[in-house]
Amino acid sequence: MVVTASPLREIGCYSCAVLLWLLSIQPLQAKAVGEGEVANLAYGEVLYQFYQERYFDAIVHLTAALQKAPMAEQGSDAELLLGGLYLSYGMHDEAERILNQLLLEEGNEALHDRIHFYLAKSRYRRGLLPAAERSLTQIKEQLPIAQQQEQQLIYGQLLLDQSRDKEAVVPLSNLQGDSILARYGQYNLAIAQLRLGDVESGQALLQHLGRMEVNSGELAMLRDQANLTIGSWLLQQGDLEQAKRYLNLIRINSMLSNDAILAAGWGYAEQEDYPEALAHWLELSQRSTAEPVVQDALLAIPYAFLQLNAKPQAIEHYNSAIATYQHEMVEVAAAQTDVQSDAFTNRYLLSSEAESKEIINAYLQPLVISHPFQTALQSLRDLQAIEQNLTHWSSELGTFDTMLAAREQNYEEKLPLLERSTAIEQFQKLRQQQQQQRQYLTQIRAKSDALALATSKERRALTRLEAVESRLPQLAGSVDQEQVAQRTQLFHGILLWRASTDFQGRLWGVEKGLRESEELLEQIQVRQNSLIALKGQQKAIFAHFAKQISSTAGQIEYLKPIVSELIDQQRAEIRDASLAYLKQQQLRLESYLTQAQFAIAQIHDEALKKSERQSQ
Repeated sequence: MVVTASPLREIGCYSCAVLLWLLSIQPLQAKAVGEGEVANLAYGEVLYQFYQERYFDAIVHLTAALQKAPMAEQGSDAELLLGGLYLSYGMHDEAERILNQLLLEEGNEALHDRIHFYLAKSRYRRGLLPAAERSLTQIKEQLPIAQQQEQQLIYGQLLLDQSRDKEAVVPLSNLQGDSILARYGQYNLAIAQLRLGDVESGQALLQHLGRMEVNSGELAMLRDQANLTIGSWLLQQGDLEQAKRYLNLIRINSMLSNDAILAAGWGYAEQEDYPEALAHWLELSQRSTAEPVVQDALLAIPYAFLQLNAKPQAIEHYNSAIATYQHEMVEVAAAQTDVQSDAFTNRYLLSSEAESKEIINAYLQPLVISHPFQTALQSLRDLQAIEQNLTHWSSELGTFDTMLAAREQNYEEKLPLLERSTAIEQFQKLRQQQQQQRQYLTQIRAKSDALALATSKERRALTRLEAVESRLPQLAGSVDQEQVAQRTQLFHGILLWRASTDFQGRLWGVEKGLRESEELLEQIQVRQNSLIALKGQQKAIFAHFAKQISSTAGQIEYLKPIVSELIDQQRAEIRDASLAYLKQQQLRLESYLTQAQFAIAQIHDEALKKSERQSQ
């Protein structure tokens, strides 16, 4: 609704822009979460970090897991997730490098569609609209349903951003159903239709959204937005009664309720129903005077009294408005001081969203919920997380140094014991003995020398027989030598027969024992070779790890001042943006103050001129 007859508009009404809603209406956006199956434990752990919005930890864990072992069971999901993580962390160049590399893989249309989808999102967020559009147009039909809807929403959004409203109707018309993405698409479609002059279709769609059932705060906000838009449109058409129906549907605690009340008041004022307009604006004046819409109402109230020819009441409310503006200017100055001392960002970083509403100056609350501020604040949080990680690892590297020194000392202490357990000289003696045993066994087998494998009992018996035989000459005349000789030969034969009977079994047993001893010596040989290699490499390994620790410590110390400087720069950017925002609020209040003072002066001037005319 354009109010052309209002003197208040002639001196610059701030929130009357609500009545020109459709001239600068902006489409809305929504977020969607990607889908994926988890077949790898490390991949699942990374996803957990991702959904907790701990993107730095997720990147570290994923890159470490990929260096340790490929995630073959996840296919390309791991690299795709890494690209998505880089996007979430704001590292768009690195993300696009990974995603473009994945595009080189052939034969996987579904993967290619997902990559083009993520590239389109990245480019759109960076404001690269033509590049984002190229990526979107290369997507076939392989995306999951939720991502297909987000694809259509982004495509329609970027076309609207370029004022290509007629083209935007096509993708936005594809968003059907009751999902939150579809609802955002329907709202944006209504905006495109209104811009194109298709009032009937746009109005019908907004009316539908304004009456929809909601189950979330986000949808409730969208419903309020639709009702405010259709209500403002109807006010512009002069249909106050219909407009009231939609404006009254806006929740009393909605962020848009103030706009609705102000707009309704101007609708009544346009019909010259100033008492009803006053009722709305006086209700609005009871709300937080830090709200620009409320501040605007403070000027609209005395304007309505002037139209009712109630100049004393008008002057009273102008003076009240002046006092309020002066008070609010003090609040803005306090907020500027707060921001300049960095106390603002420190408190906000340490507080929850609910707590921030209590501790943050009212003039800064609209700023802190804005997307640019939240993005800048998230960058500051990320930098502080990196700084904390650097501090943590700086202290941990000292522990690694201690651990490495302990391992090296432990190695030096145990090395002599290890060397003794595999002494080369002793091993060589055992090897020689083994070779001698092998030669002796070969001779026994060649000669079939059964007595060579006689048992200890048999050897003792054989020794006794040999002793008897050697003493026979000494016993001449006292014993029958021939009979003794025959008996000793008999016993000798019995021993030889027993040894010959068991010869093959005894020979197999000895060979088995010899083979086992050879295997044991081979194992000892392997240990010796390992020890020799270890002795040559271990010191180099210790030196390598020590160098890595020292190099990493140097990198950390190099990065610390850089990160600290980046934190200071990010704080300065947040501070400068906040001060610029507060400067706008200050200038607006100064404008309101000037308007109120000028209006009072104008009333007094008119009264003075009237008095002069009467006195003449």
